[in-house]
Amino acid sequence: MLKLSLEFQQSCEKKEEFVPFFFIDYPADPEVLNVWANFHENNFVYFRKKRYDLTPNILEAYKWVFKNIDTQYVAIIEDDIIVAKDWLKMMLWFVENNKDETVLAFNAGDLRDKVLAGDLRETKCINWYYSCASITSRAMFEKYILPHCNEDYYNDKDGYLRKHFPGILEGQLLDQAGLFRRVRIKNNLKVLCPVYRRFGHIGVYGRFQGDSPLGKKTTAERYAILKKACCSKDELEKYVQWKTGNFADFNPNTDFGNELVIAS
Repeated sequence: MLKLSLEFQQSCEKKEEFVPFFFIDYPADPEVLNVWANFHENNFVYFRKKRYDLTPNILEAYKWVFKNIDTQYVAIIEDDIIVAKDWLKMMLWFVENNKDETVLAFNAGDLRDKVLAGDLRETKCINWYYSCASITSRAMFEKYILPHCNEDYYNDKDGYLRKHFPGILEGQLLDQAGLFRRVRIKNNLKVLCPVYRRFGHIGVYGRFQGDSPLGKKTTAERYAILKKACCSKDELEKYVQWKTGNFADFNPNTDFGNELVIAS
């Protein structure tokens, strides 16, 4: 999936204006290392020294980049996400044109959408945040998210969130997406995304999926199947047990043109 995801990212416009960082969980999988070794772009890799789950992996990645790199924005993409060719172009446009200081993050789309529809240039405000293909600023991260990137949260997510966000989504959405959502609600912030979604989720292994027929196939066989199926909801659902609605038919060739219409 990582190889396929990187191929889609390589087809994006404006990719030369971004620097990719790989955060590889512990222990490093040989197949993941092989994919990374054959990625020929200017990039950096960070190997975790202990096993993280998704939440600290993503939050600590944000933390590390903002601490060590002189940048005002970080875009996150998970390894099982495919993106449209204008994904990075759209993110860059947002960085250069957003003047609204209440925007916590900009997602590449609404994961709850079951179909792709709408004007490619239109954006909307949504209640959710999805780390799978999103961007946030240093200012918003350091003010609202960084104070919660700590072992107390990682070790007891439910207890920590109940304490710091009382009455907000109690007992629900304990991961990094739930943290962002609580921050948005508590501080009356916004999350924006395009109406026409710019990513597809090809995850077929994760904790919600259970066993998949792909697990019994070789890497080359899995790659060939996913390359064929990743733009088709019907094809992908042959390999997953949990019907999430994440697999709406995906068009990798979208291009919004020169400007977005920012939702108020």
